[in-house]
Amino acid sequence: MPAYVVETNVAIVANNRPEQTPQADLNYSGQPGVGDEFFAVVHQYGYGPSCERVEITPCDGSYLEFPSTAALQAFDHADRKFVAAALASAHRPTILNAVDTDWSARRSPLESAGVRVLELCPQCLLRR
Repeated sequence: MPAYVVETNVAIVANNRPEQTPQADLNYSGQPGVGDEFFAVVHQYGYGPSCERVEITPCDGSYLEFPSTAALQAFDHADRKFVAAALASAHRPTILNAVDTDWSARRSPLESAGVRVLELCPQCLLRR
């Protein structure tokens, strides 16, 4: 069975609210969308038998599990938790991304480190 780490922006884009997509926070208030429903189910029911919970170790603004390669030094600190979780998993999940360009911009070094990324919306990646 395939395994995935879902980047936060996937749930935000799933809400289908363009005004939220660039830099929105997912929360419990407002009109719920599909992304909010996904977040609520994960929060309410926790981790069932089809979910793996992994521990990652914060270290100096990053994580011990995050690759220490020079090519990833500029990788967004807020997104490093997803890489660390993927590498800490026994299932080596693919990271799902919707609109964040960090993933495609650093595809080669991530793949070299053993991290796979699936771009769900390559046509609408945000350019920074």
